[in-house]
This record gives sequence, C-alpha cells and structure tokens, in this order.
Amino acid sequence: MELGERERERREKKNKKLERKKKRKLTFLSFSFPFPFPTRQARLPGAEDADQLATQSARCMNCGTPFCHQTATGCPLGNKVPEFNALVAAGQWRDALDRLLETNNFPEFTGRVCPAPCEGSCVLGINEPPVTIKTMEVSIIDRAFEEG
Repeated sequence: MELGERERERREKKNKKLERKKKRKLTFLSFSFPFPFPTRQARLPGAEDADQLATQSARCMNCGTPFCHQTATGCPLGNKVPEFNALVAAGQWRDALDRLLETNNFPEFTGRVCPAPCEGSCVLGINEPPVTIKTMEVSIIDRAFEEG
C-alpha cells in the first residue's frame, strides 16, 4: 500500500468513528431534549375543574405522616402542604392562598419551575399516584390572580 492510501483509509475510519459518535450523541439529545421543541403549553386546571382539585386536595388528608412539607425530605421552602390542601378541599381558597404565602413569596414562579420533591415524598405515592401538590399550588395562585 502506498502512503496516500493508508492516509485515506485512516481518515475514512476516523470519519466513520466520528459519525457513530454523532449518532450516539443525537440519540441521547433527542431523548433528553426532543427536537423540535414542543410548542404546546401544559394545561393547568381551571375553575371548571374545581371538583377534581377538591378531590386531589382531599386525597392529601388520607396521609398518616406528611413528609411533603419537611425541608429535608419534601418541599425545600417548607410549604405547609397538608394545611393548604385541607383549605382547598373545604373550598376556602383565600385562606389557602394566605397559608401558601406564609412560606412562599413567589408561588406563581415556584409552582411552575419547581421539580416538586414534595410529590416524591408523598406517602400516598407508595400504593397509588401521589397527590398533585404542584398543580394544587399553581391552581391556588392562578385563582388568586383571577379573583384579584
């Protein structure tokens, strides 16, 4: 073999190797960050879903030991999750907002960007889906903005 052929084969091998790496990287990226990025917004419950919100908040009352509001295992802000869920279940939305604002100055932001470790520490999540605490928080603040 000539020197030129060896160099060409080496380059071809290198290019094939790079292509395989790119494919692996794109596969990983497409799994983590789908292309194209989704454009639709997540649907948040509104006033028409009040019965579902009341059901979710009432499920929170079935908990024996709430780990969701402890800063070490649940909410890093220490939100009083069982308390504001009990108020939502009773239909006392204004009191639920006041309880939420005791520990969280910006629930309109945290309710949307928080990874919700409180839901991961929900005791009901052992046997069934956990209470949708993040949705409850967003619903309380959205309703507060709607009502003024």
